[in-house]
Amino acid sequence: MDYECELACVVGAGGRDIPVGRARDHIFGFTIFNDFSARDAQAIEMQGGLGPGKGKDFDKANALGPCIVTLDEIVDPYHFREFDHAELAGLCAQYFDEVRVLGLFGSPRYMEIYDEERAKLDRLLAKDPLRLRRLVPIRVKQRLYDAMLHRHRGRPDPRSEAIEVGDFELREDELAAALDVCAVCERPVNLTLSSR
Repeated sequence: MDYECELACVVGAGGRDIPVGRARDHIFGFTIFNDFSARDAQAIEMQGGLGPGKGKDFDKANALGPCIVTLDEIVDPYHFREFDHAELAGLCAQYFDEVRVLGLFGSPRYMEIYDEERAKLDRLLAKDPLRLRRLVPIRVKQRLYDAMLHRHRGRPDPRSEAIEVGDFELREDELAAALDVCAVCERPVNLTLSSR
């Protein structure tokens, strides 16, 4: 049994042929979606070329929750913008009395893989000095990314497979060197709708 922890979008308003620019108006919030897989059954059924079948479609194969976070509670649900630690702290301080910003750090063995992948990405980006990739439609970029990821993950990498939860830690120091940052916010500030 395997799981895939995913982000589920909870639709609040129906619609059809919704323009991308108005899609956010139809979202109520987000929750956790756990997509369970019986990998042994899936491996057998995939050989028939008809999809995962019973390996992914069985009673209680999915779990949602335990709660829904409404859209107004998420600053940047699409992760369009990267915040540094100071920007994130300032943003959260508008809405919470207590804000702690933590950095995500990887172990030396994880960082070795990370640095190799960054170097590969830098070489790839150097082939597009005019940044023409910005002209490629987002759906095409997503398909290309998915194809590259599938091809890359199709080759076993014992180093990557050895990475586990213990290879990561959250710390409050050296935030500028963190892989990513997150904020732990407590005691919301009471704001009225008119003061926002």
